[in-house]
Amino acid sequence: MSPELEQKLTEEFPELFKGRSRPKSESLMAFGCEHGDGWFNIIRCVCAAIENYLKRMETPPDYEFFQIKEKFGTLRVYDNGHDEYIAGAIRMAENMSAFTCEVTGNPGRLCKKGQWYRTLCDGQAEKDGYVSEGRGS
Repeated sequence: MSPELEQKLTEEFPELFKGRSRPKSESLMAFGCEHGDGWFNIIRCVCAAIENYLKRMETPPDYEFFQIKEKFGTLRVYDNGHDEYIAGAIRMAENMSAFTCEVTGNPGRLCKKGQWYRTLCDGQAEKDGYVSEGRGS
């Protein structure tokens, strides 16, 4: 994700991204969000849902993201301190990424180039030389 979009997230949700300032040996968030800009809105929505949920708790857990990245063409969010609600919000975000172009944010589908998978819209897939795997929009 671009540094500008990451900065927006860390300013809006500083507690969730507190690992960004830690050494890489303590939190992989030091590498930043390792995916394209097209998933920014998905990440922002899951952050808002988690933050609002934590604010309603009498004693919220010490919660933060450990790593956010693309893996096998979809979003992966690793964290600490989650419960069933947060796990469900994360699963929803990860599932949404399977139908959202990682580059543009437009509707997308899983695409493949060699051994690499990405979720891309038709235009981006063609531009980057990927072929649709048939799932998605």
